[in-house]
Amino acid sequence: IKFGHNIINMASREKTILDCLAHPEYCGGMKEVAPGIFEERDNIDWEKLKGYLHKLGNSAVERRLGFILNVFGVDNSLAKELAEKRYTGYRWLDTLEQKNTFVKSKKFGLLVNVSEEELKSEGF
Repeated sequence: IKFGHNIINMASREKTILDCLAHPEYCGGMKEVAPGIFEERDNIDWEKLKGYLHKLGNSAVERRLGFILNVFGVDNSLAKELAEKRYTGYRWLDTLEQKNTFVKSKKFGLLVNVSEEELKSEGF
């Protein structure tokens, strides 16, 4: 964008989502990311997000996104693709949260240390 006489590079909404999922420490964790994705779901270019996701090639990000889309009942081709994918091993849903209490999501290969209720805590 142009700001005064300067050009400032800004990430797209879709790239920002993936950055937040890759680095929860910079955005307040999944309790902040998940409601944001839900709130913006009608403004997200899902094909663009899918392209960025495949280019990124980060399994943890794929798993987190798939889990969040599942929690909020988002039903599109990307959500279906991520739900049908086979994952090996486990990754943490939220690297910022405590790791002494969790449940395993076999579907997404995640150690879920944030409840669905907490992810929806923004009033959704």
